[in-house]
Amino acid sequence: MDVQTFCTQVLKVIEPDVLQQCIRAIQVRNLRKGQVLLACGESPTDVYFLKKGVLRGYYFDENGREITECISGTPGMSFMPGFDWHEPARINIGAAAAGTQVFAIPVALADDMLATRPESMQVYVEQIKLAGEIHLKARNALLEGAAPQRYQWFLQTYPGVADQVSGKIIASFLGITPVTLSRLRRSMRQEAQEAGGGRNDPT
Repeated sequence: MDVQTFCTQVLKVIEPDVLQQCIRAIQVRNLRKGQVLLACGESPTDVYFLKKGVLRGYYFDENGREITECISGTPGMSFMPGFDWHEPARINIGAAAAGTQVFAIPVALADDMLATRPESMQVYVEQIKLAGEIHLKARNALLEGAAPQRYQWFLQTYPGVADQVSGKIIASFLGITPVTLSRLRRSMRQEAQEAGGGRNDPT
């Protein structure tokens, strides 16, 4: 997906003059694995949408442990630390996979589009609704399920992400230890081999 496709398909911009303005202003940023895009406490200068790869939001608890709060490998999805991009970030936003790319929309342009273009407001509302649904489903899955159910839910909800990110990140997101995750993966591989299904899970 190039910038023009992103503008027309995701941002729903079709008017030629507005489209050209967006194309000139929106940047594609390349991130290496582990690179911080927006640090906790910083005020965003851009609104981010995932182009490819995996982004995550994370923080450190009182014991200094790294906790992954949210994660996404869905191209075209917005990824911000909150609904109000004028507020300082409450968590860190960074790349969880090598080769991650984002579309960066300057805040000033995003503000202008929301104020003047009804279709932009609709996109904003849809993104908020989608983010809310994702966080609610994740909360329910992580609160109600035991470790095996949590991991199965992760594999189904985030297809392909387990192949791109470390077990430490997945375990942190699921609220289990890396050792527990390793045991789950080993058990799943054994079950798949016994059933003749081959290997369906990354090491």
